[in-house]
This record gives sequence, C-alpha cells and structure tokens, in this order.
Amino acid sequence: MKKIILISLLVLGTFSVEAQTVQMDAEKRAEYRECIGLDYSMPDYSTSRVNPKVMGARLAKILDKILDMSKVEGNLSRLAVMQARQIDGMQYCIIKKIQLKEVTKCGNEITIVFNTTLEPNAKHIKKALLTFKFVDGVSDDVAANDYFCSLCRYIKE
Repeated sequence: MKKIILISLLVLGTFSVEAQTVQMDAEKRAEYRECIGLDYSMPDYSTSRVNPKVMGARLAKILDKILDMSKVEGNLSRLAVMQARQIDGMQYCIIKKIQLKEVTKCGNEITIVFNTTLEPNAKHIKKALLTFKFVDGVSDDVAANDYFCSLCRYIKE
C-alpha cells in the first residue's frame, strides 16, 4: 500500500513539474511576441522588397535594421551562427553579404528568407538561404527570437 501511495505521489509530482515548464514556455513565448511585435493585420503577401504598406511598418523597420547593420562586418556574426546551424554539417561560417530574398505571410505564419554569400568554408558552400519562420509572432528558434528582440530595442517607433 505504501508503494502505491509513493508511486502515485511521484507521478503527480512529475505532472506538476511538467505543467510549470509548459507555463514558463508560454510566458517566454508571450515575452518574445510582445518584444518582436510583428503585425498580422496585413493581408497575406509575398514580396521581395521592404515595403511598409505591404508588410506593415514594424516588420519593415526590422528588416531595414538588419540590412543596415549588415553593412558592418561585425554585425553579421550572430546571423552567421544561425546560418551555420541551418546548413547540415556546418560548424561555422562567415557571411560576406546578405540580401533580402523574400518575405511571405500566409495566415498566422511569416517567413523571411535572405540570400547569403559566404566566405570560403569547409563545406565549399558559396551561397545559402537564411530562413526565419514566425508563427503567431514567435519563432521556434530561440536564437532567432533573441536576435529579433535585440534588434527591436534599437528601432524607433
């Protein structure tokens, strides 16, 4: 009888810890959503240029900031880490140039794709696509969320 009670308490403890973890994730997602502040009121679109009338002023400012900061070599390091993670087997890369390829919105999903030109690397890849996907204003990639949040601190409203 004591074993059954002990096992029951352990199982209940496990469920309560799991519920707290899920709650914390929901809180963090809400923080990211508020910090990044993507506009989902715009109708669905697909564009290859930064256009506030199409994608909303907030996203246009974010993309302008990314492209503006990319002109300084040191600012590409965080993007390079995310780019390397998106290429199978690549540990490290250096982005030489970045250019907006496409921004699409379909329902509650916004996808941002950049063309990147890479410095010579072990995989001999010269060009790659750097993709960010946001569902309901948040990416599944924590590094992307952190990067976009840090950018948004520099954007003037």
